[in-house]
This record gives sequence, C-alpha cells and structure tokens, in this order.
Amino acid sequence: MRAIILVLSVVLAACDRPPVTAEPPPPPPQRPSAVADAPAPSAAALPADVEAQRANAETCEHFAGEEPYDADRLREINAALADTCKPLKAALPGLKAKYADDPAVTEVLAAWEEIAQAYGD
Repeated sequence: MRAIILVLSVVLAACDRPPVTAEPPPPPPQRPSAVADAPAPSAAALPADVEAQRANAETCEHFAGEEPYDADRLREINAALADTCKPLKAALPGLKAKYADDPAVTEVLAAWEEIAQAYGD
C-alpha cells in the first residue's frame, strides 16, 4: 500500500510542475556600444587637406600592428612606417592649427596624432 501511495505522490507532483520546453531562454539584452553609437565624420565631412592624410594614417596604423617575422619583413615594415607615419606627423601641427575650431576634424586629427606620435620616429 505504501508503494502505491508513493507512486501516486510522485505522479501527482510531476503533474503539478510546468511542462519543460525545448526553447532556450531569450538572451540578455545587449548593452549599446559607445564606439558603435558615436557618429564618425564621413569622408565628405572632412576637408580635402585632412582627407589627403587619411591614407597615411591608415597605412601607418596598419604597419604598426604587423609582425616582423624575419629581417626582410622588418625592413619592409620600417620603410612603410617611415613613408607614412613621418609625413603624417609632420602634417598634423599645421592641420590642427588650421582646424582648431572644428570639433569633428580635431577629433579625427587627435586619433591620428596618437598613431603618428607612437610610430612616426
């Protein structure tokens, strides 16, 4: 008799639980990224003389992150840094003075200055 009561208790307890679903719970909400949400000035928004330095800034940053896996690659990286970072570093003071009143341009130049200062020697 005890076995029947125990079995009935287990069956009734199982019936009282909500059904198990195969769907996983929804993912937690994503926090917005400050970088992704920040408006970046478009190429059309930058003055031509600032835009002319964009290739130097991008190439300087690219080669600064390259791995010199052998002596030839090290020479190639150093030549690319000299060809791009040094001219960028030389152009920045004049551009910063010229566009000191333009916050969007000043922001771009500040980012490029970090790159040029680090690798433009």
